[in-house]
Amino acid sequence: MVQSGPHGDGCLSDPRKLPLWHSIYITYSSYFRHFRDVVRVTWLWIVLVAAMWTVAEWVRWSWAISISEQYKKGTIGDTGASPVVAGSLYVFAALLFALALVDIAVAWHRRLILAERPRFIGSHFATAIAWQYFAVFLVLTGAAAIPPALLYAVSMLDLESLPETLADIVAAGFIFSAVFATFAIVVRFSLVLPARATGDHDSSFMKSWKATRGNTWRLLWATLACVVLPALLLELPLAWFGLPSDRPSPTEMFTTDVPLQRIVKSSLGMPLQLVYQLLTLPICIGYLSYCYQYFARRE
Repeated sequence: MVQSGPHGDGCLSDPRKLPLWHSIYITYSSYFRHFRDVVRVTWLWIVLVAAMWTVAEWVRWSWAISISEQYKKGTIGDTGASPVVAGSLYVFAALLFALALVDIAVAWHRRLILAERPRFIGSHFATAIAWQYFAVFLVLTGAAAIPPALLYAVSMLDLESLPETLADIVAAGFIFSAVFATFAIVVRFSLVLPARATGDHDSSFMKSWKATRGNTWRLLWATLACVVLPALLLELPLAWFGLPSDRPSPTEMFTTDVPLQRIVKSSLGMPLQLVYQLLTLPICIGYLSYCYQYFARRE
């Protein structure tokens, strides 16, 4: 169970405010303290997703190299079914990744909130919990798409009649408003996710919105620290090793000898990103779990 403690951040005088630094500390400490359970709920999904994506990359590049060699010799024959097979494998890998996200999220919510030991990987899909969780996630995704859609509609307006500086200010204002509105919708409605994962059907989107009132900016900074920061940390080692490199274009494949090292680097980037995202997903889920417990105690 996610532990609570001294809040700090001035929240003892105003219990309505999320304790920012304490929430960040609890999120990371629970992740590393229960890292053995993190491995338990992620390892098989990591193996399946990485293997499926790697096989798809191997089929794709084997076919591309074979066709490019035939093209250079002027002996192109039947292209075969490899592109269809590779495309199907990519789709299957993406579906596996989506299922992994849901299963890991539900398992980690229940580990932190209910102190439930991790079950066999994928077992939550035998119950309604995982599917309800997935449904809430789809609703949040749809709601988050509304501000960008409105921004696109606004972008169709003719701003050329305005002075250039004013037009830039108006455009920047629209973009900031869309980004902030998207964030506010997602984080303030997101308490429904841990609620569904733990079987709490009394929580609703409206209750989540009301419970987080006055905490939008604190939720923003905590989200940056617990969700965005781990994602950014991946980019540093990838950039250091030059991953992922640019994928060779079809023109390059057919007209030049593309180094094998470049093909390998362009293929390794995505599997590594998927593995890292699955392994660090419990950090984000731990943050949501703590927020749910904190605001639920206030209700």
